[in-house]
Amino acid sequence: MENFFDSRRMLEVIWKWKIHFGIIAVLAFALAALFSSPMFIRPKYKSEARLYPINVESYSNESESEQMLEIVGSMDIKRHMFDAFKLGNYYGIKKDDPYYRTKLIRKYNKNVSIKKTEYETVEIAVMDWEPQRASNMIDSIICYYNEKLRKIHGKKYKELATAAHNDLKKRENEIKDVTVAIEKITKEYGILDFEMQVKELSKGYAEALAAGKTQAANKIQSMLDRMSLKGGEFEVLSTKLENLQVQSDTLKVRYDKALSRSQQRISYAQVVESPFPADKKSYPVRWLIALLAVAGAEILALLVILLLENGKKQ
Repeated sequence: MENFFDSRRMLEVIWKWKIHFGIIAVLAFALAALFSSPMFIRPKYKSEARLYPINVESYSNESESEQMLEIVGSMDIKRHMFDAFKLGNYYGIKKDDPYYRTKLIRKYNKNVSIKKTEYETVEIAVMDWEPQRASNMIDSIICYYNEKLRKIHGKKYKELATAAHNDLKKRENEIKDVTVAIEKITKEYGILDFEMQVKELSKGYAEALAAGKTQAANKIQSMLDRMSLKGGEFEVLSTKLENLQVQSDTLKVRYDKALSRSQQRISYAQVVESPFPADKKSYPVRWLIALLAVAGAEILALLVILLLENGKKQ
């Protein structure tokens, strides 16, 4: 048995049995060609598409492409595909089968491939017995992806719009309260612009004193004293009102933007390569099956013949 796999000996055996090896190769090739033909293996056609995520934001450490990968491969989209294309019946899986869903998912995953490319696009490939059906399935996956993201983003922006609207109402109520307080001070103390009024009254007071108009000066002083009682409060309220109005304007912009985004029907997938019905089958690869069958048959035949030759020598 030391020389069982000796290369020289094997070459001698191959040459001795060359006609038999030739016949075995022809038979293996013919049988492989026969059993890989449409009579035994139904051919499948492949349709492909490449997508690039748009109008989305990345979360945590995930890229936009990784998020697209998760959503496109989610069970929600798979369920849509099961129903839309009646894949249970199409794949010959009976609904009363206790493992119906498991088998359906396994079959779907076998025929539908989703992966991220090195260029951050997502590639979807579908194998099916019907080329048009394979192309239609990819189109449907893209549509369901857009619909799912619209729902996700719609819900998100509706929540943002509601929060902004609630905050806006609070600011409007605060503005109303501050405005009422300012109007009350204006009515009771005659303050419209405290800083400007004090400046003008002080100027008038100085001029009245310089002119020796004591009565006028006393009247102006009385006005200044009266205004000083609520002047500080008026200034605080005025500053608060300005800040509240700025906040209110910001919230209005935020509310309008969120509401608009919640109602938008935009696309979240840029189709870089569109799917189309293939005109050539992708499975089975008959030449590869034939090659492997011939190689396997020849190797097996060689082993059998070597055993026979070795038995004769013993």
